[in-house]
Amino acid sequence: MRFYILLATCVSAVICSPTGDYCKAPFQRIGNGCYLISTEKVTGDAAAHVLCADRGAYLANFETLEEAMRMKYELLVRKTGLIYYIGGRKMNRNIAGGDWKWFKHGETSNIKYFLFPKSQPNGSSQDPQDCLSFWAPEENNWNRTAMIFIVFFASFLLTVKGAPTADPCGFPYRRIGEGCYLIVNDTVSADTAIVKTKIDQSFPDAQFRVDNYHFWRKDRNAHGGRIVMYIRSDLPCDRKQNMECEIIESIAAELVVNGKKWLISGMYRPQTISDNDFINDFTKTHDKISVKYDNMIFLGDLNYNLLSIDKCTPLSTVCDICGIENIVKGATCFTKDAKPTLNDVILTNKKNMLQNTTNFNCGLSDVHNIIAVQLKSDVPSIKKPLKKYRSYKQLDEEKFLHDLEQANLTTIVDNVENVNEAYDIFLTPN
Repeated sequence: MRFYILLATCVSAVICSPTGDYCKAPFQRIGNGCYLISTEKVTGDAAAHVLCADRGAYLANFETLEEAMRMKYELLVRKTGLIYYIGGRKMNRNIAGGDWKWFKHGETSNIKYFLFPKSQPNGSSQDPQDCLSFWAPEENNWNRTAMIFIVFFASFLLTVKGAPTADPCGFPYRRIGEGCYLIVNDTVSADTAIVKTKIDQSFPDAQFRVDNYHFWRKDRNAHGGRIVMYIRSDLPCDRKQNMECEIIESIAAELVVNGKKWLISGMYRPQTISDNDFINDFTKTHDKISVKYDNMIFLGDLNYNLLSIDKCTPLSTVCDICGIENIVKGATCFTKDAKPTLNDVILTNKKNMLQNTTNFNCGLSDVHNIIAVQLKSDVPSIKKPLKKYRSYKQLDEEKFLHDLEQANLTTIVDNVENVNEAYDIFLTPN
């Protein structure tokens, strides 16, 4: 069975909806709603939630029967035969018949109607059915009874916040009717959909640049991965693409502080990369770096749990071969159904030149803490531009008006083009 995602400004496929009263491409208007109907393949409703959230949307809620019927018609016209995840969930398995609610941005609302097919839901405590989907049978045509059922699949609850902001129905979303939707045809797996940001070249640099900082990015595709790096613009630095890994996702940059060159590499290892490929790629890259740099730092999520000896052997092997060590202490990744893990690391060959290693939850990430470290170096402060302001603390309004009456403003205006120069002439006594 195939599962997909509709984003209403999201249907498994997936249906998403945007936050706010916006509906521009790739979202589309359907009835009074704004949706994105995506046919990206996902393996559970958690991945569907994340796919919508990464597009600034949420799994679609159909709060009235009319809304559901309009979407039914739209899906039947497409004749995809797919199952589309939507934002309905069973919140309490212990209540007879289930406690079904719409779920959006961490808030719930009652489902006021039901379109369950015969014998559904038929889950049990051993085989629970907790989430809702639209099912558009492949064999439907207009010569036969056309039906869309809400069907059920077991999965876990994932709180998702956000929807398209500022202009949520801009590209790649599009408007259908009065709704705003994104229809995606790419295939994703649950892990890559959940772990990364899914931002690709369709998102311009201008959305991520920060004043007074260099900005570099490395995209994988719209379904996972992606690394960005920021370095203060007043520090001598340069990206070194020849020092980046071939398989492991990475961005490498040279940074010069107090005359010392550092190679800083931000990394992410998807779990699809095998242990042998990781070891070979990392050590090969390290060999190239060590020829030109005495000081190096590798930081990022390598998906090896250093709190478990059995699960960190490849990373430990790399550290031994390269003469580097991890300086992050304590767990950095906290998931609902597993023990905390130390997946996010800062590896260096110059531990004594670093200080104030930080590992804390900033509330912005899904399950990961932020990790950071300081170099033991003094960096000059950013030079701030001098700004001139006119002071009105001693202003005497009557004298000011008198001066205006006595001044020959015509001469000043006719002969001077610069307003500041004109102001200086005005203040200069005759």
